[in-house]
Amino acid sequence: MKLSHKLFLILFSLITIILTASLILAALSFKSGFVEFIQNQEKQKLRNLAQRLVPIYQQNQDWSQINVSHLSQHDLLQPMRPRHRRHPPAGQRPHHLRPARHSASTQTQRGAPIALFDASGKLVVGTEYPADDRLRVQISLKDQQQIIGYLHSWIPEVPKDAVTDLFVRQQLHNFAIIAIVSLLLTILLVVVAIPKMLSPIRQLLAKINQLASGNFKITKAKYHQDEFGELNKQLDHLADTLDKNRTSKNRWLADISHELRTPLSILAGEIELVKAGVRQMDEQQLDSLEQEVHRLHHLVEDLYQLSLADIGGLRYQFATTDLVKIIEQQIGLNAANIEQAKLTIELFSPKSVSLVADEQRIAQLIANLITNSVKYTNAPGLIKITVSKAQNFVQIDVEDSAPAIDNNNYHNVFEPLFQEDQSRSRAGKGAGLGLTICQQIVAAHRGQITASASELGGVKITVQLPIRSGS
Repeated sequence: MKLSHKLFLILFSLITIILTASLILAALSFKSGFVEFIQNQEKQKLRNLAQRLVPIYQQNQDWSQINVSHLSQHDLLQPMRPRHRRHPPAGQRPHHLRPARHSASTQTQRGAPIALFDASGKLVVGTEYPADDRLRVQISLKDQQQIIGYLHSWIPEVPKDAVTDLFVRQQLHNFAIIAIVSLLLTILLVVVAIPKMLSPIRQLLAKINQLASGNFKITKAKYHQDEFGELNKQLDHLADTLDKNRTSKNRWLADISHELRTPLSILAGEIELVKAGVRQMDEQQLDSLEQEVHRLHHLVEDLYQLSLADIGGLRYQFATTDLVKIIEQQIGLNAANIEQAKLTIELFSPKSVSLVADEQRIAQLIANLITNSVKYTNAPGLIKITVSKAQNFVQIDVEDSAPAIDNNNYHNVFEPLFQEDQSRSRAGKGAGLGLTICQQIVAAHRGQITASASELGGVKITVQLPIRSGS
């Protein structure tokens, strides 16, 4: 099932449930409100009747003069109008002195049954109904703030008459119309809203399809201030990253091909010259061939080490080791190369600095830093190594004399195969992978490595290693 169909069912079901519950509550509220309205209307009738009965009580100070005719609800809500007093025919009593003759059916037709009780609750006139059959409406009669009696009226729990039935049917009809119109509006709302809700998802799917097809130059749109906008933003960032990685990969392959082709071309050319008899296979020729083979060996070894670091293949064994001792050993191992390059190396450090690290990898780190300075420092020159210890880390500064590099390129020196088209270039001096491997080793020790200008006129490489890096 498509997402649009699922959303339609969810929204339609949810709104239908809410609408149904609202209509049921409205119907119940109408029923209770309608009964309350009838009760209030009945109370108003009793109050109007009380205005007639209280003066009669005040004249006689009792209810003896009250009979059934006084409880008639005819014209109770209308203002009392004076009637023309006519003299009765001879032998007949006045009308207001005749005993009233009203049947129960007559009272029911004129309104709800009414009964009058005195202050003690004794029935004076009327008929008392059980509370179970009808709803009782009661008001008190007062004379100068003193209760003199009570008027009770009994109305049906659900009034049954033509007017009431017509009113109820009209309300239910209106509720039905409201329900139908609301459902139609709900369907219209869902049909209009779902495409707008799914529009960001469709945009995301289109971008993902472009990425899957290898097109990383996706069109960037304005980001909405919601989760879809954030997802779009992250997807655009992913596209940029993939594009940069592809560009970097292509540049990497091109640079590696160039680095491998140079010594191979030299080897192939010299072998051709020997075969053609142009050059003799003597010791000098063998040294030249050996030099190119060593260059290829170092390049392949650096590539192997870098690949292992990228895939997490380098294994680190952390233990407490003496950093100063490792640096002194590496200076001794590179003494011949330093002397051959007509350079001087100086070490400024405490007698001993202990830290938790992989001794073999730290030795590789120091060796690469020294080799990098030897390759790129003009003779006669100076290489200075300074070791300092702080509370939680140890710092190693390896700096050399001229030449320097452009200030804008210091953050690029750790990139694989980085080249600078100025005096400090690696043409004929190496593949430019040493500092990249150094960065991998430092990262594995949870440290930091940076490059900056040196006061000696060359480059300063700063390494900070935590004293307790651990594995």
